[in-house]
Amino acid sequence: MILIDAQDAVVGRLAAYVAKRLIEGEKVTVINAEKAVISGNTEQITSVYYKRRGMTQKANPEFALKWPRRPDLLMRRIITGMLPKHSNRKMTALKSLKVHLGSPAEMQGNAIKPVKTSDKLARNFITLQVLCKNLGWEFKS
Repeated sequence: MILIDAQDAVVGRLAAYVAKRLIEGEKVTVINAEKAVISGNTEQITSVYYKRRGMTQKANPEFALKWPRRPDLLMRRIITGMLPKHSNRKMTALKSLKVHLGSPAEMQGNAIKPVKTSDKLARNFITLQVLCKNLGWEFKS
C-alpha cells in the first residue's frame, strides 16, 4: 500500500502518478486532499469548475456528468479521469483507491511517500479547499 500526502502537490501531476500506480495494481491512499493545489488564476479556475458543475444533457439532465463539491471526491473524480476508459482495469483500480480529507488517525504510523512536484509554485495557485468553498462546499467539523 502506498500512502501519499497531497499537501502542496500539483493536482494534475499527483493524479497522473496515482493513476499509474493504480493501473499497476497497487493500493493507494491519498491524505490531505484538500491541501492539493491547482496552478493558475483563481477566478478562471473557479469559473471553469463552476461551468462544469452546471453542464446538463438536453435530453435527460439526470444523465449528466457529476462534478462533486467536496475536495476528496473532486480529487477522486480527477484521478478517475486519468484511468483507461471502457475497461475492467478502471473499476479494479478505483476499488484500490482511497482519498481522505485531512490525516486520519489510523494512517499516522505509516510511512508517507513523497511525490515529486515543484518545491514552490512561482505563480498563482488555488487549493482544492478554497476551490470547493467557492463552489458552495461548507466544511462542518
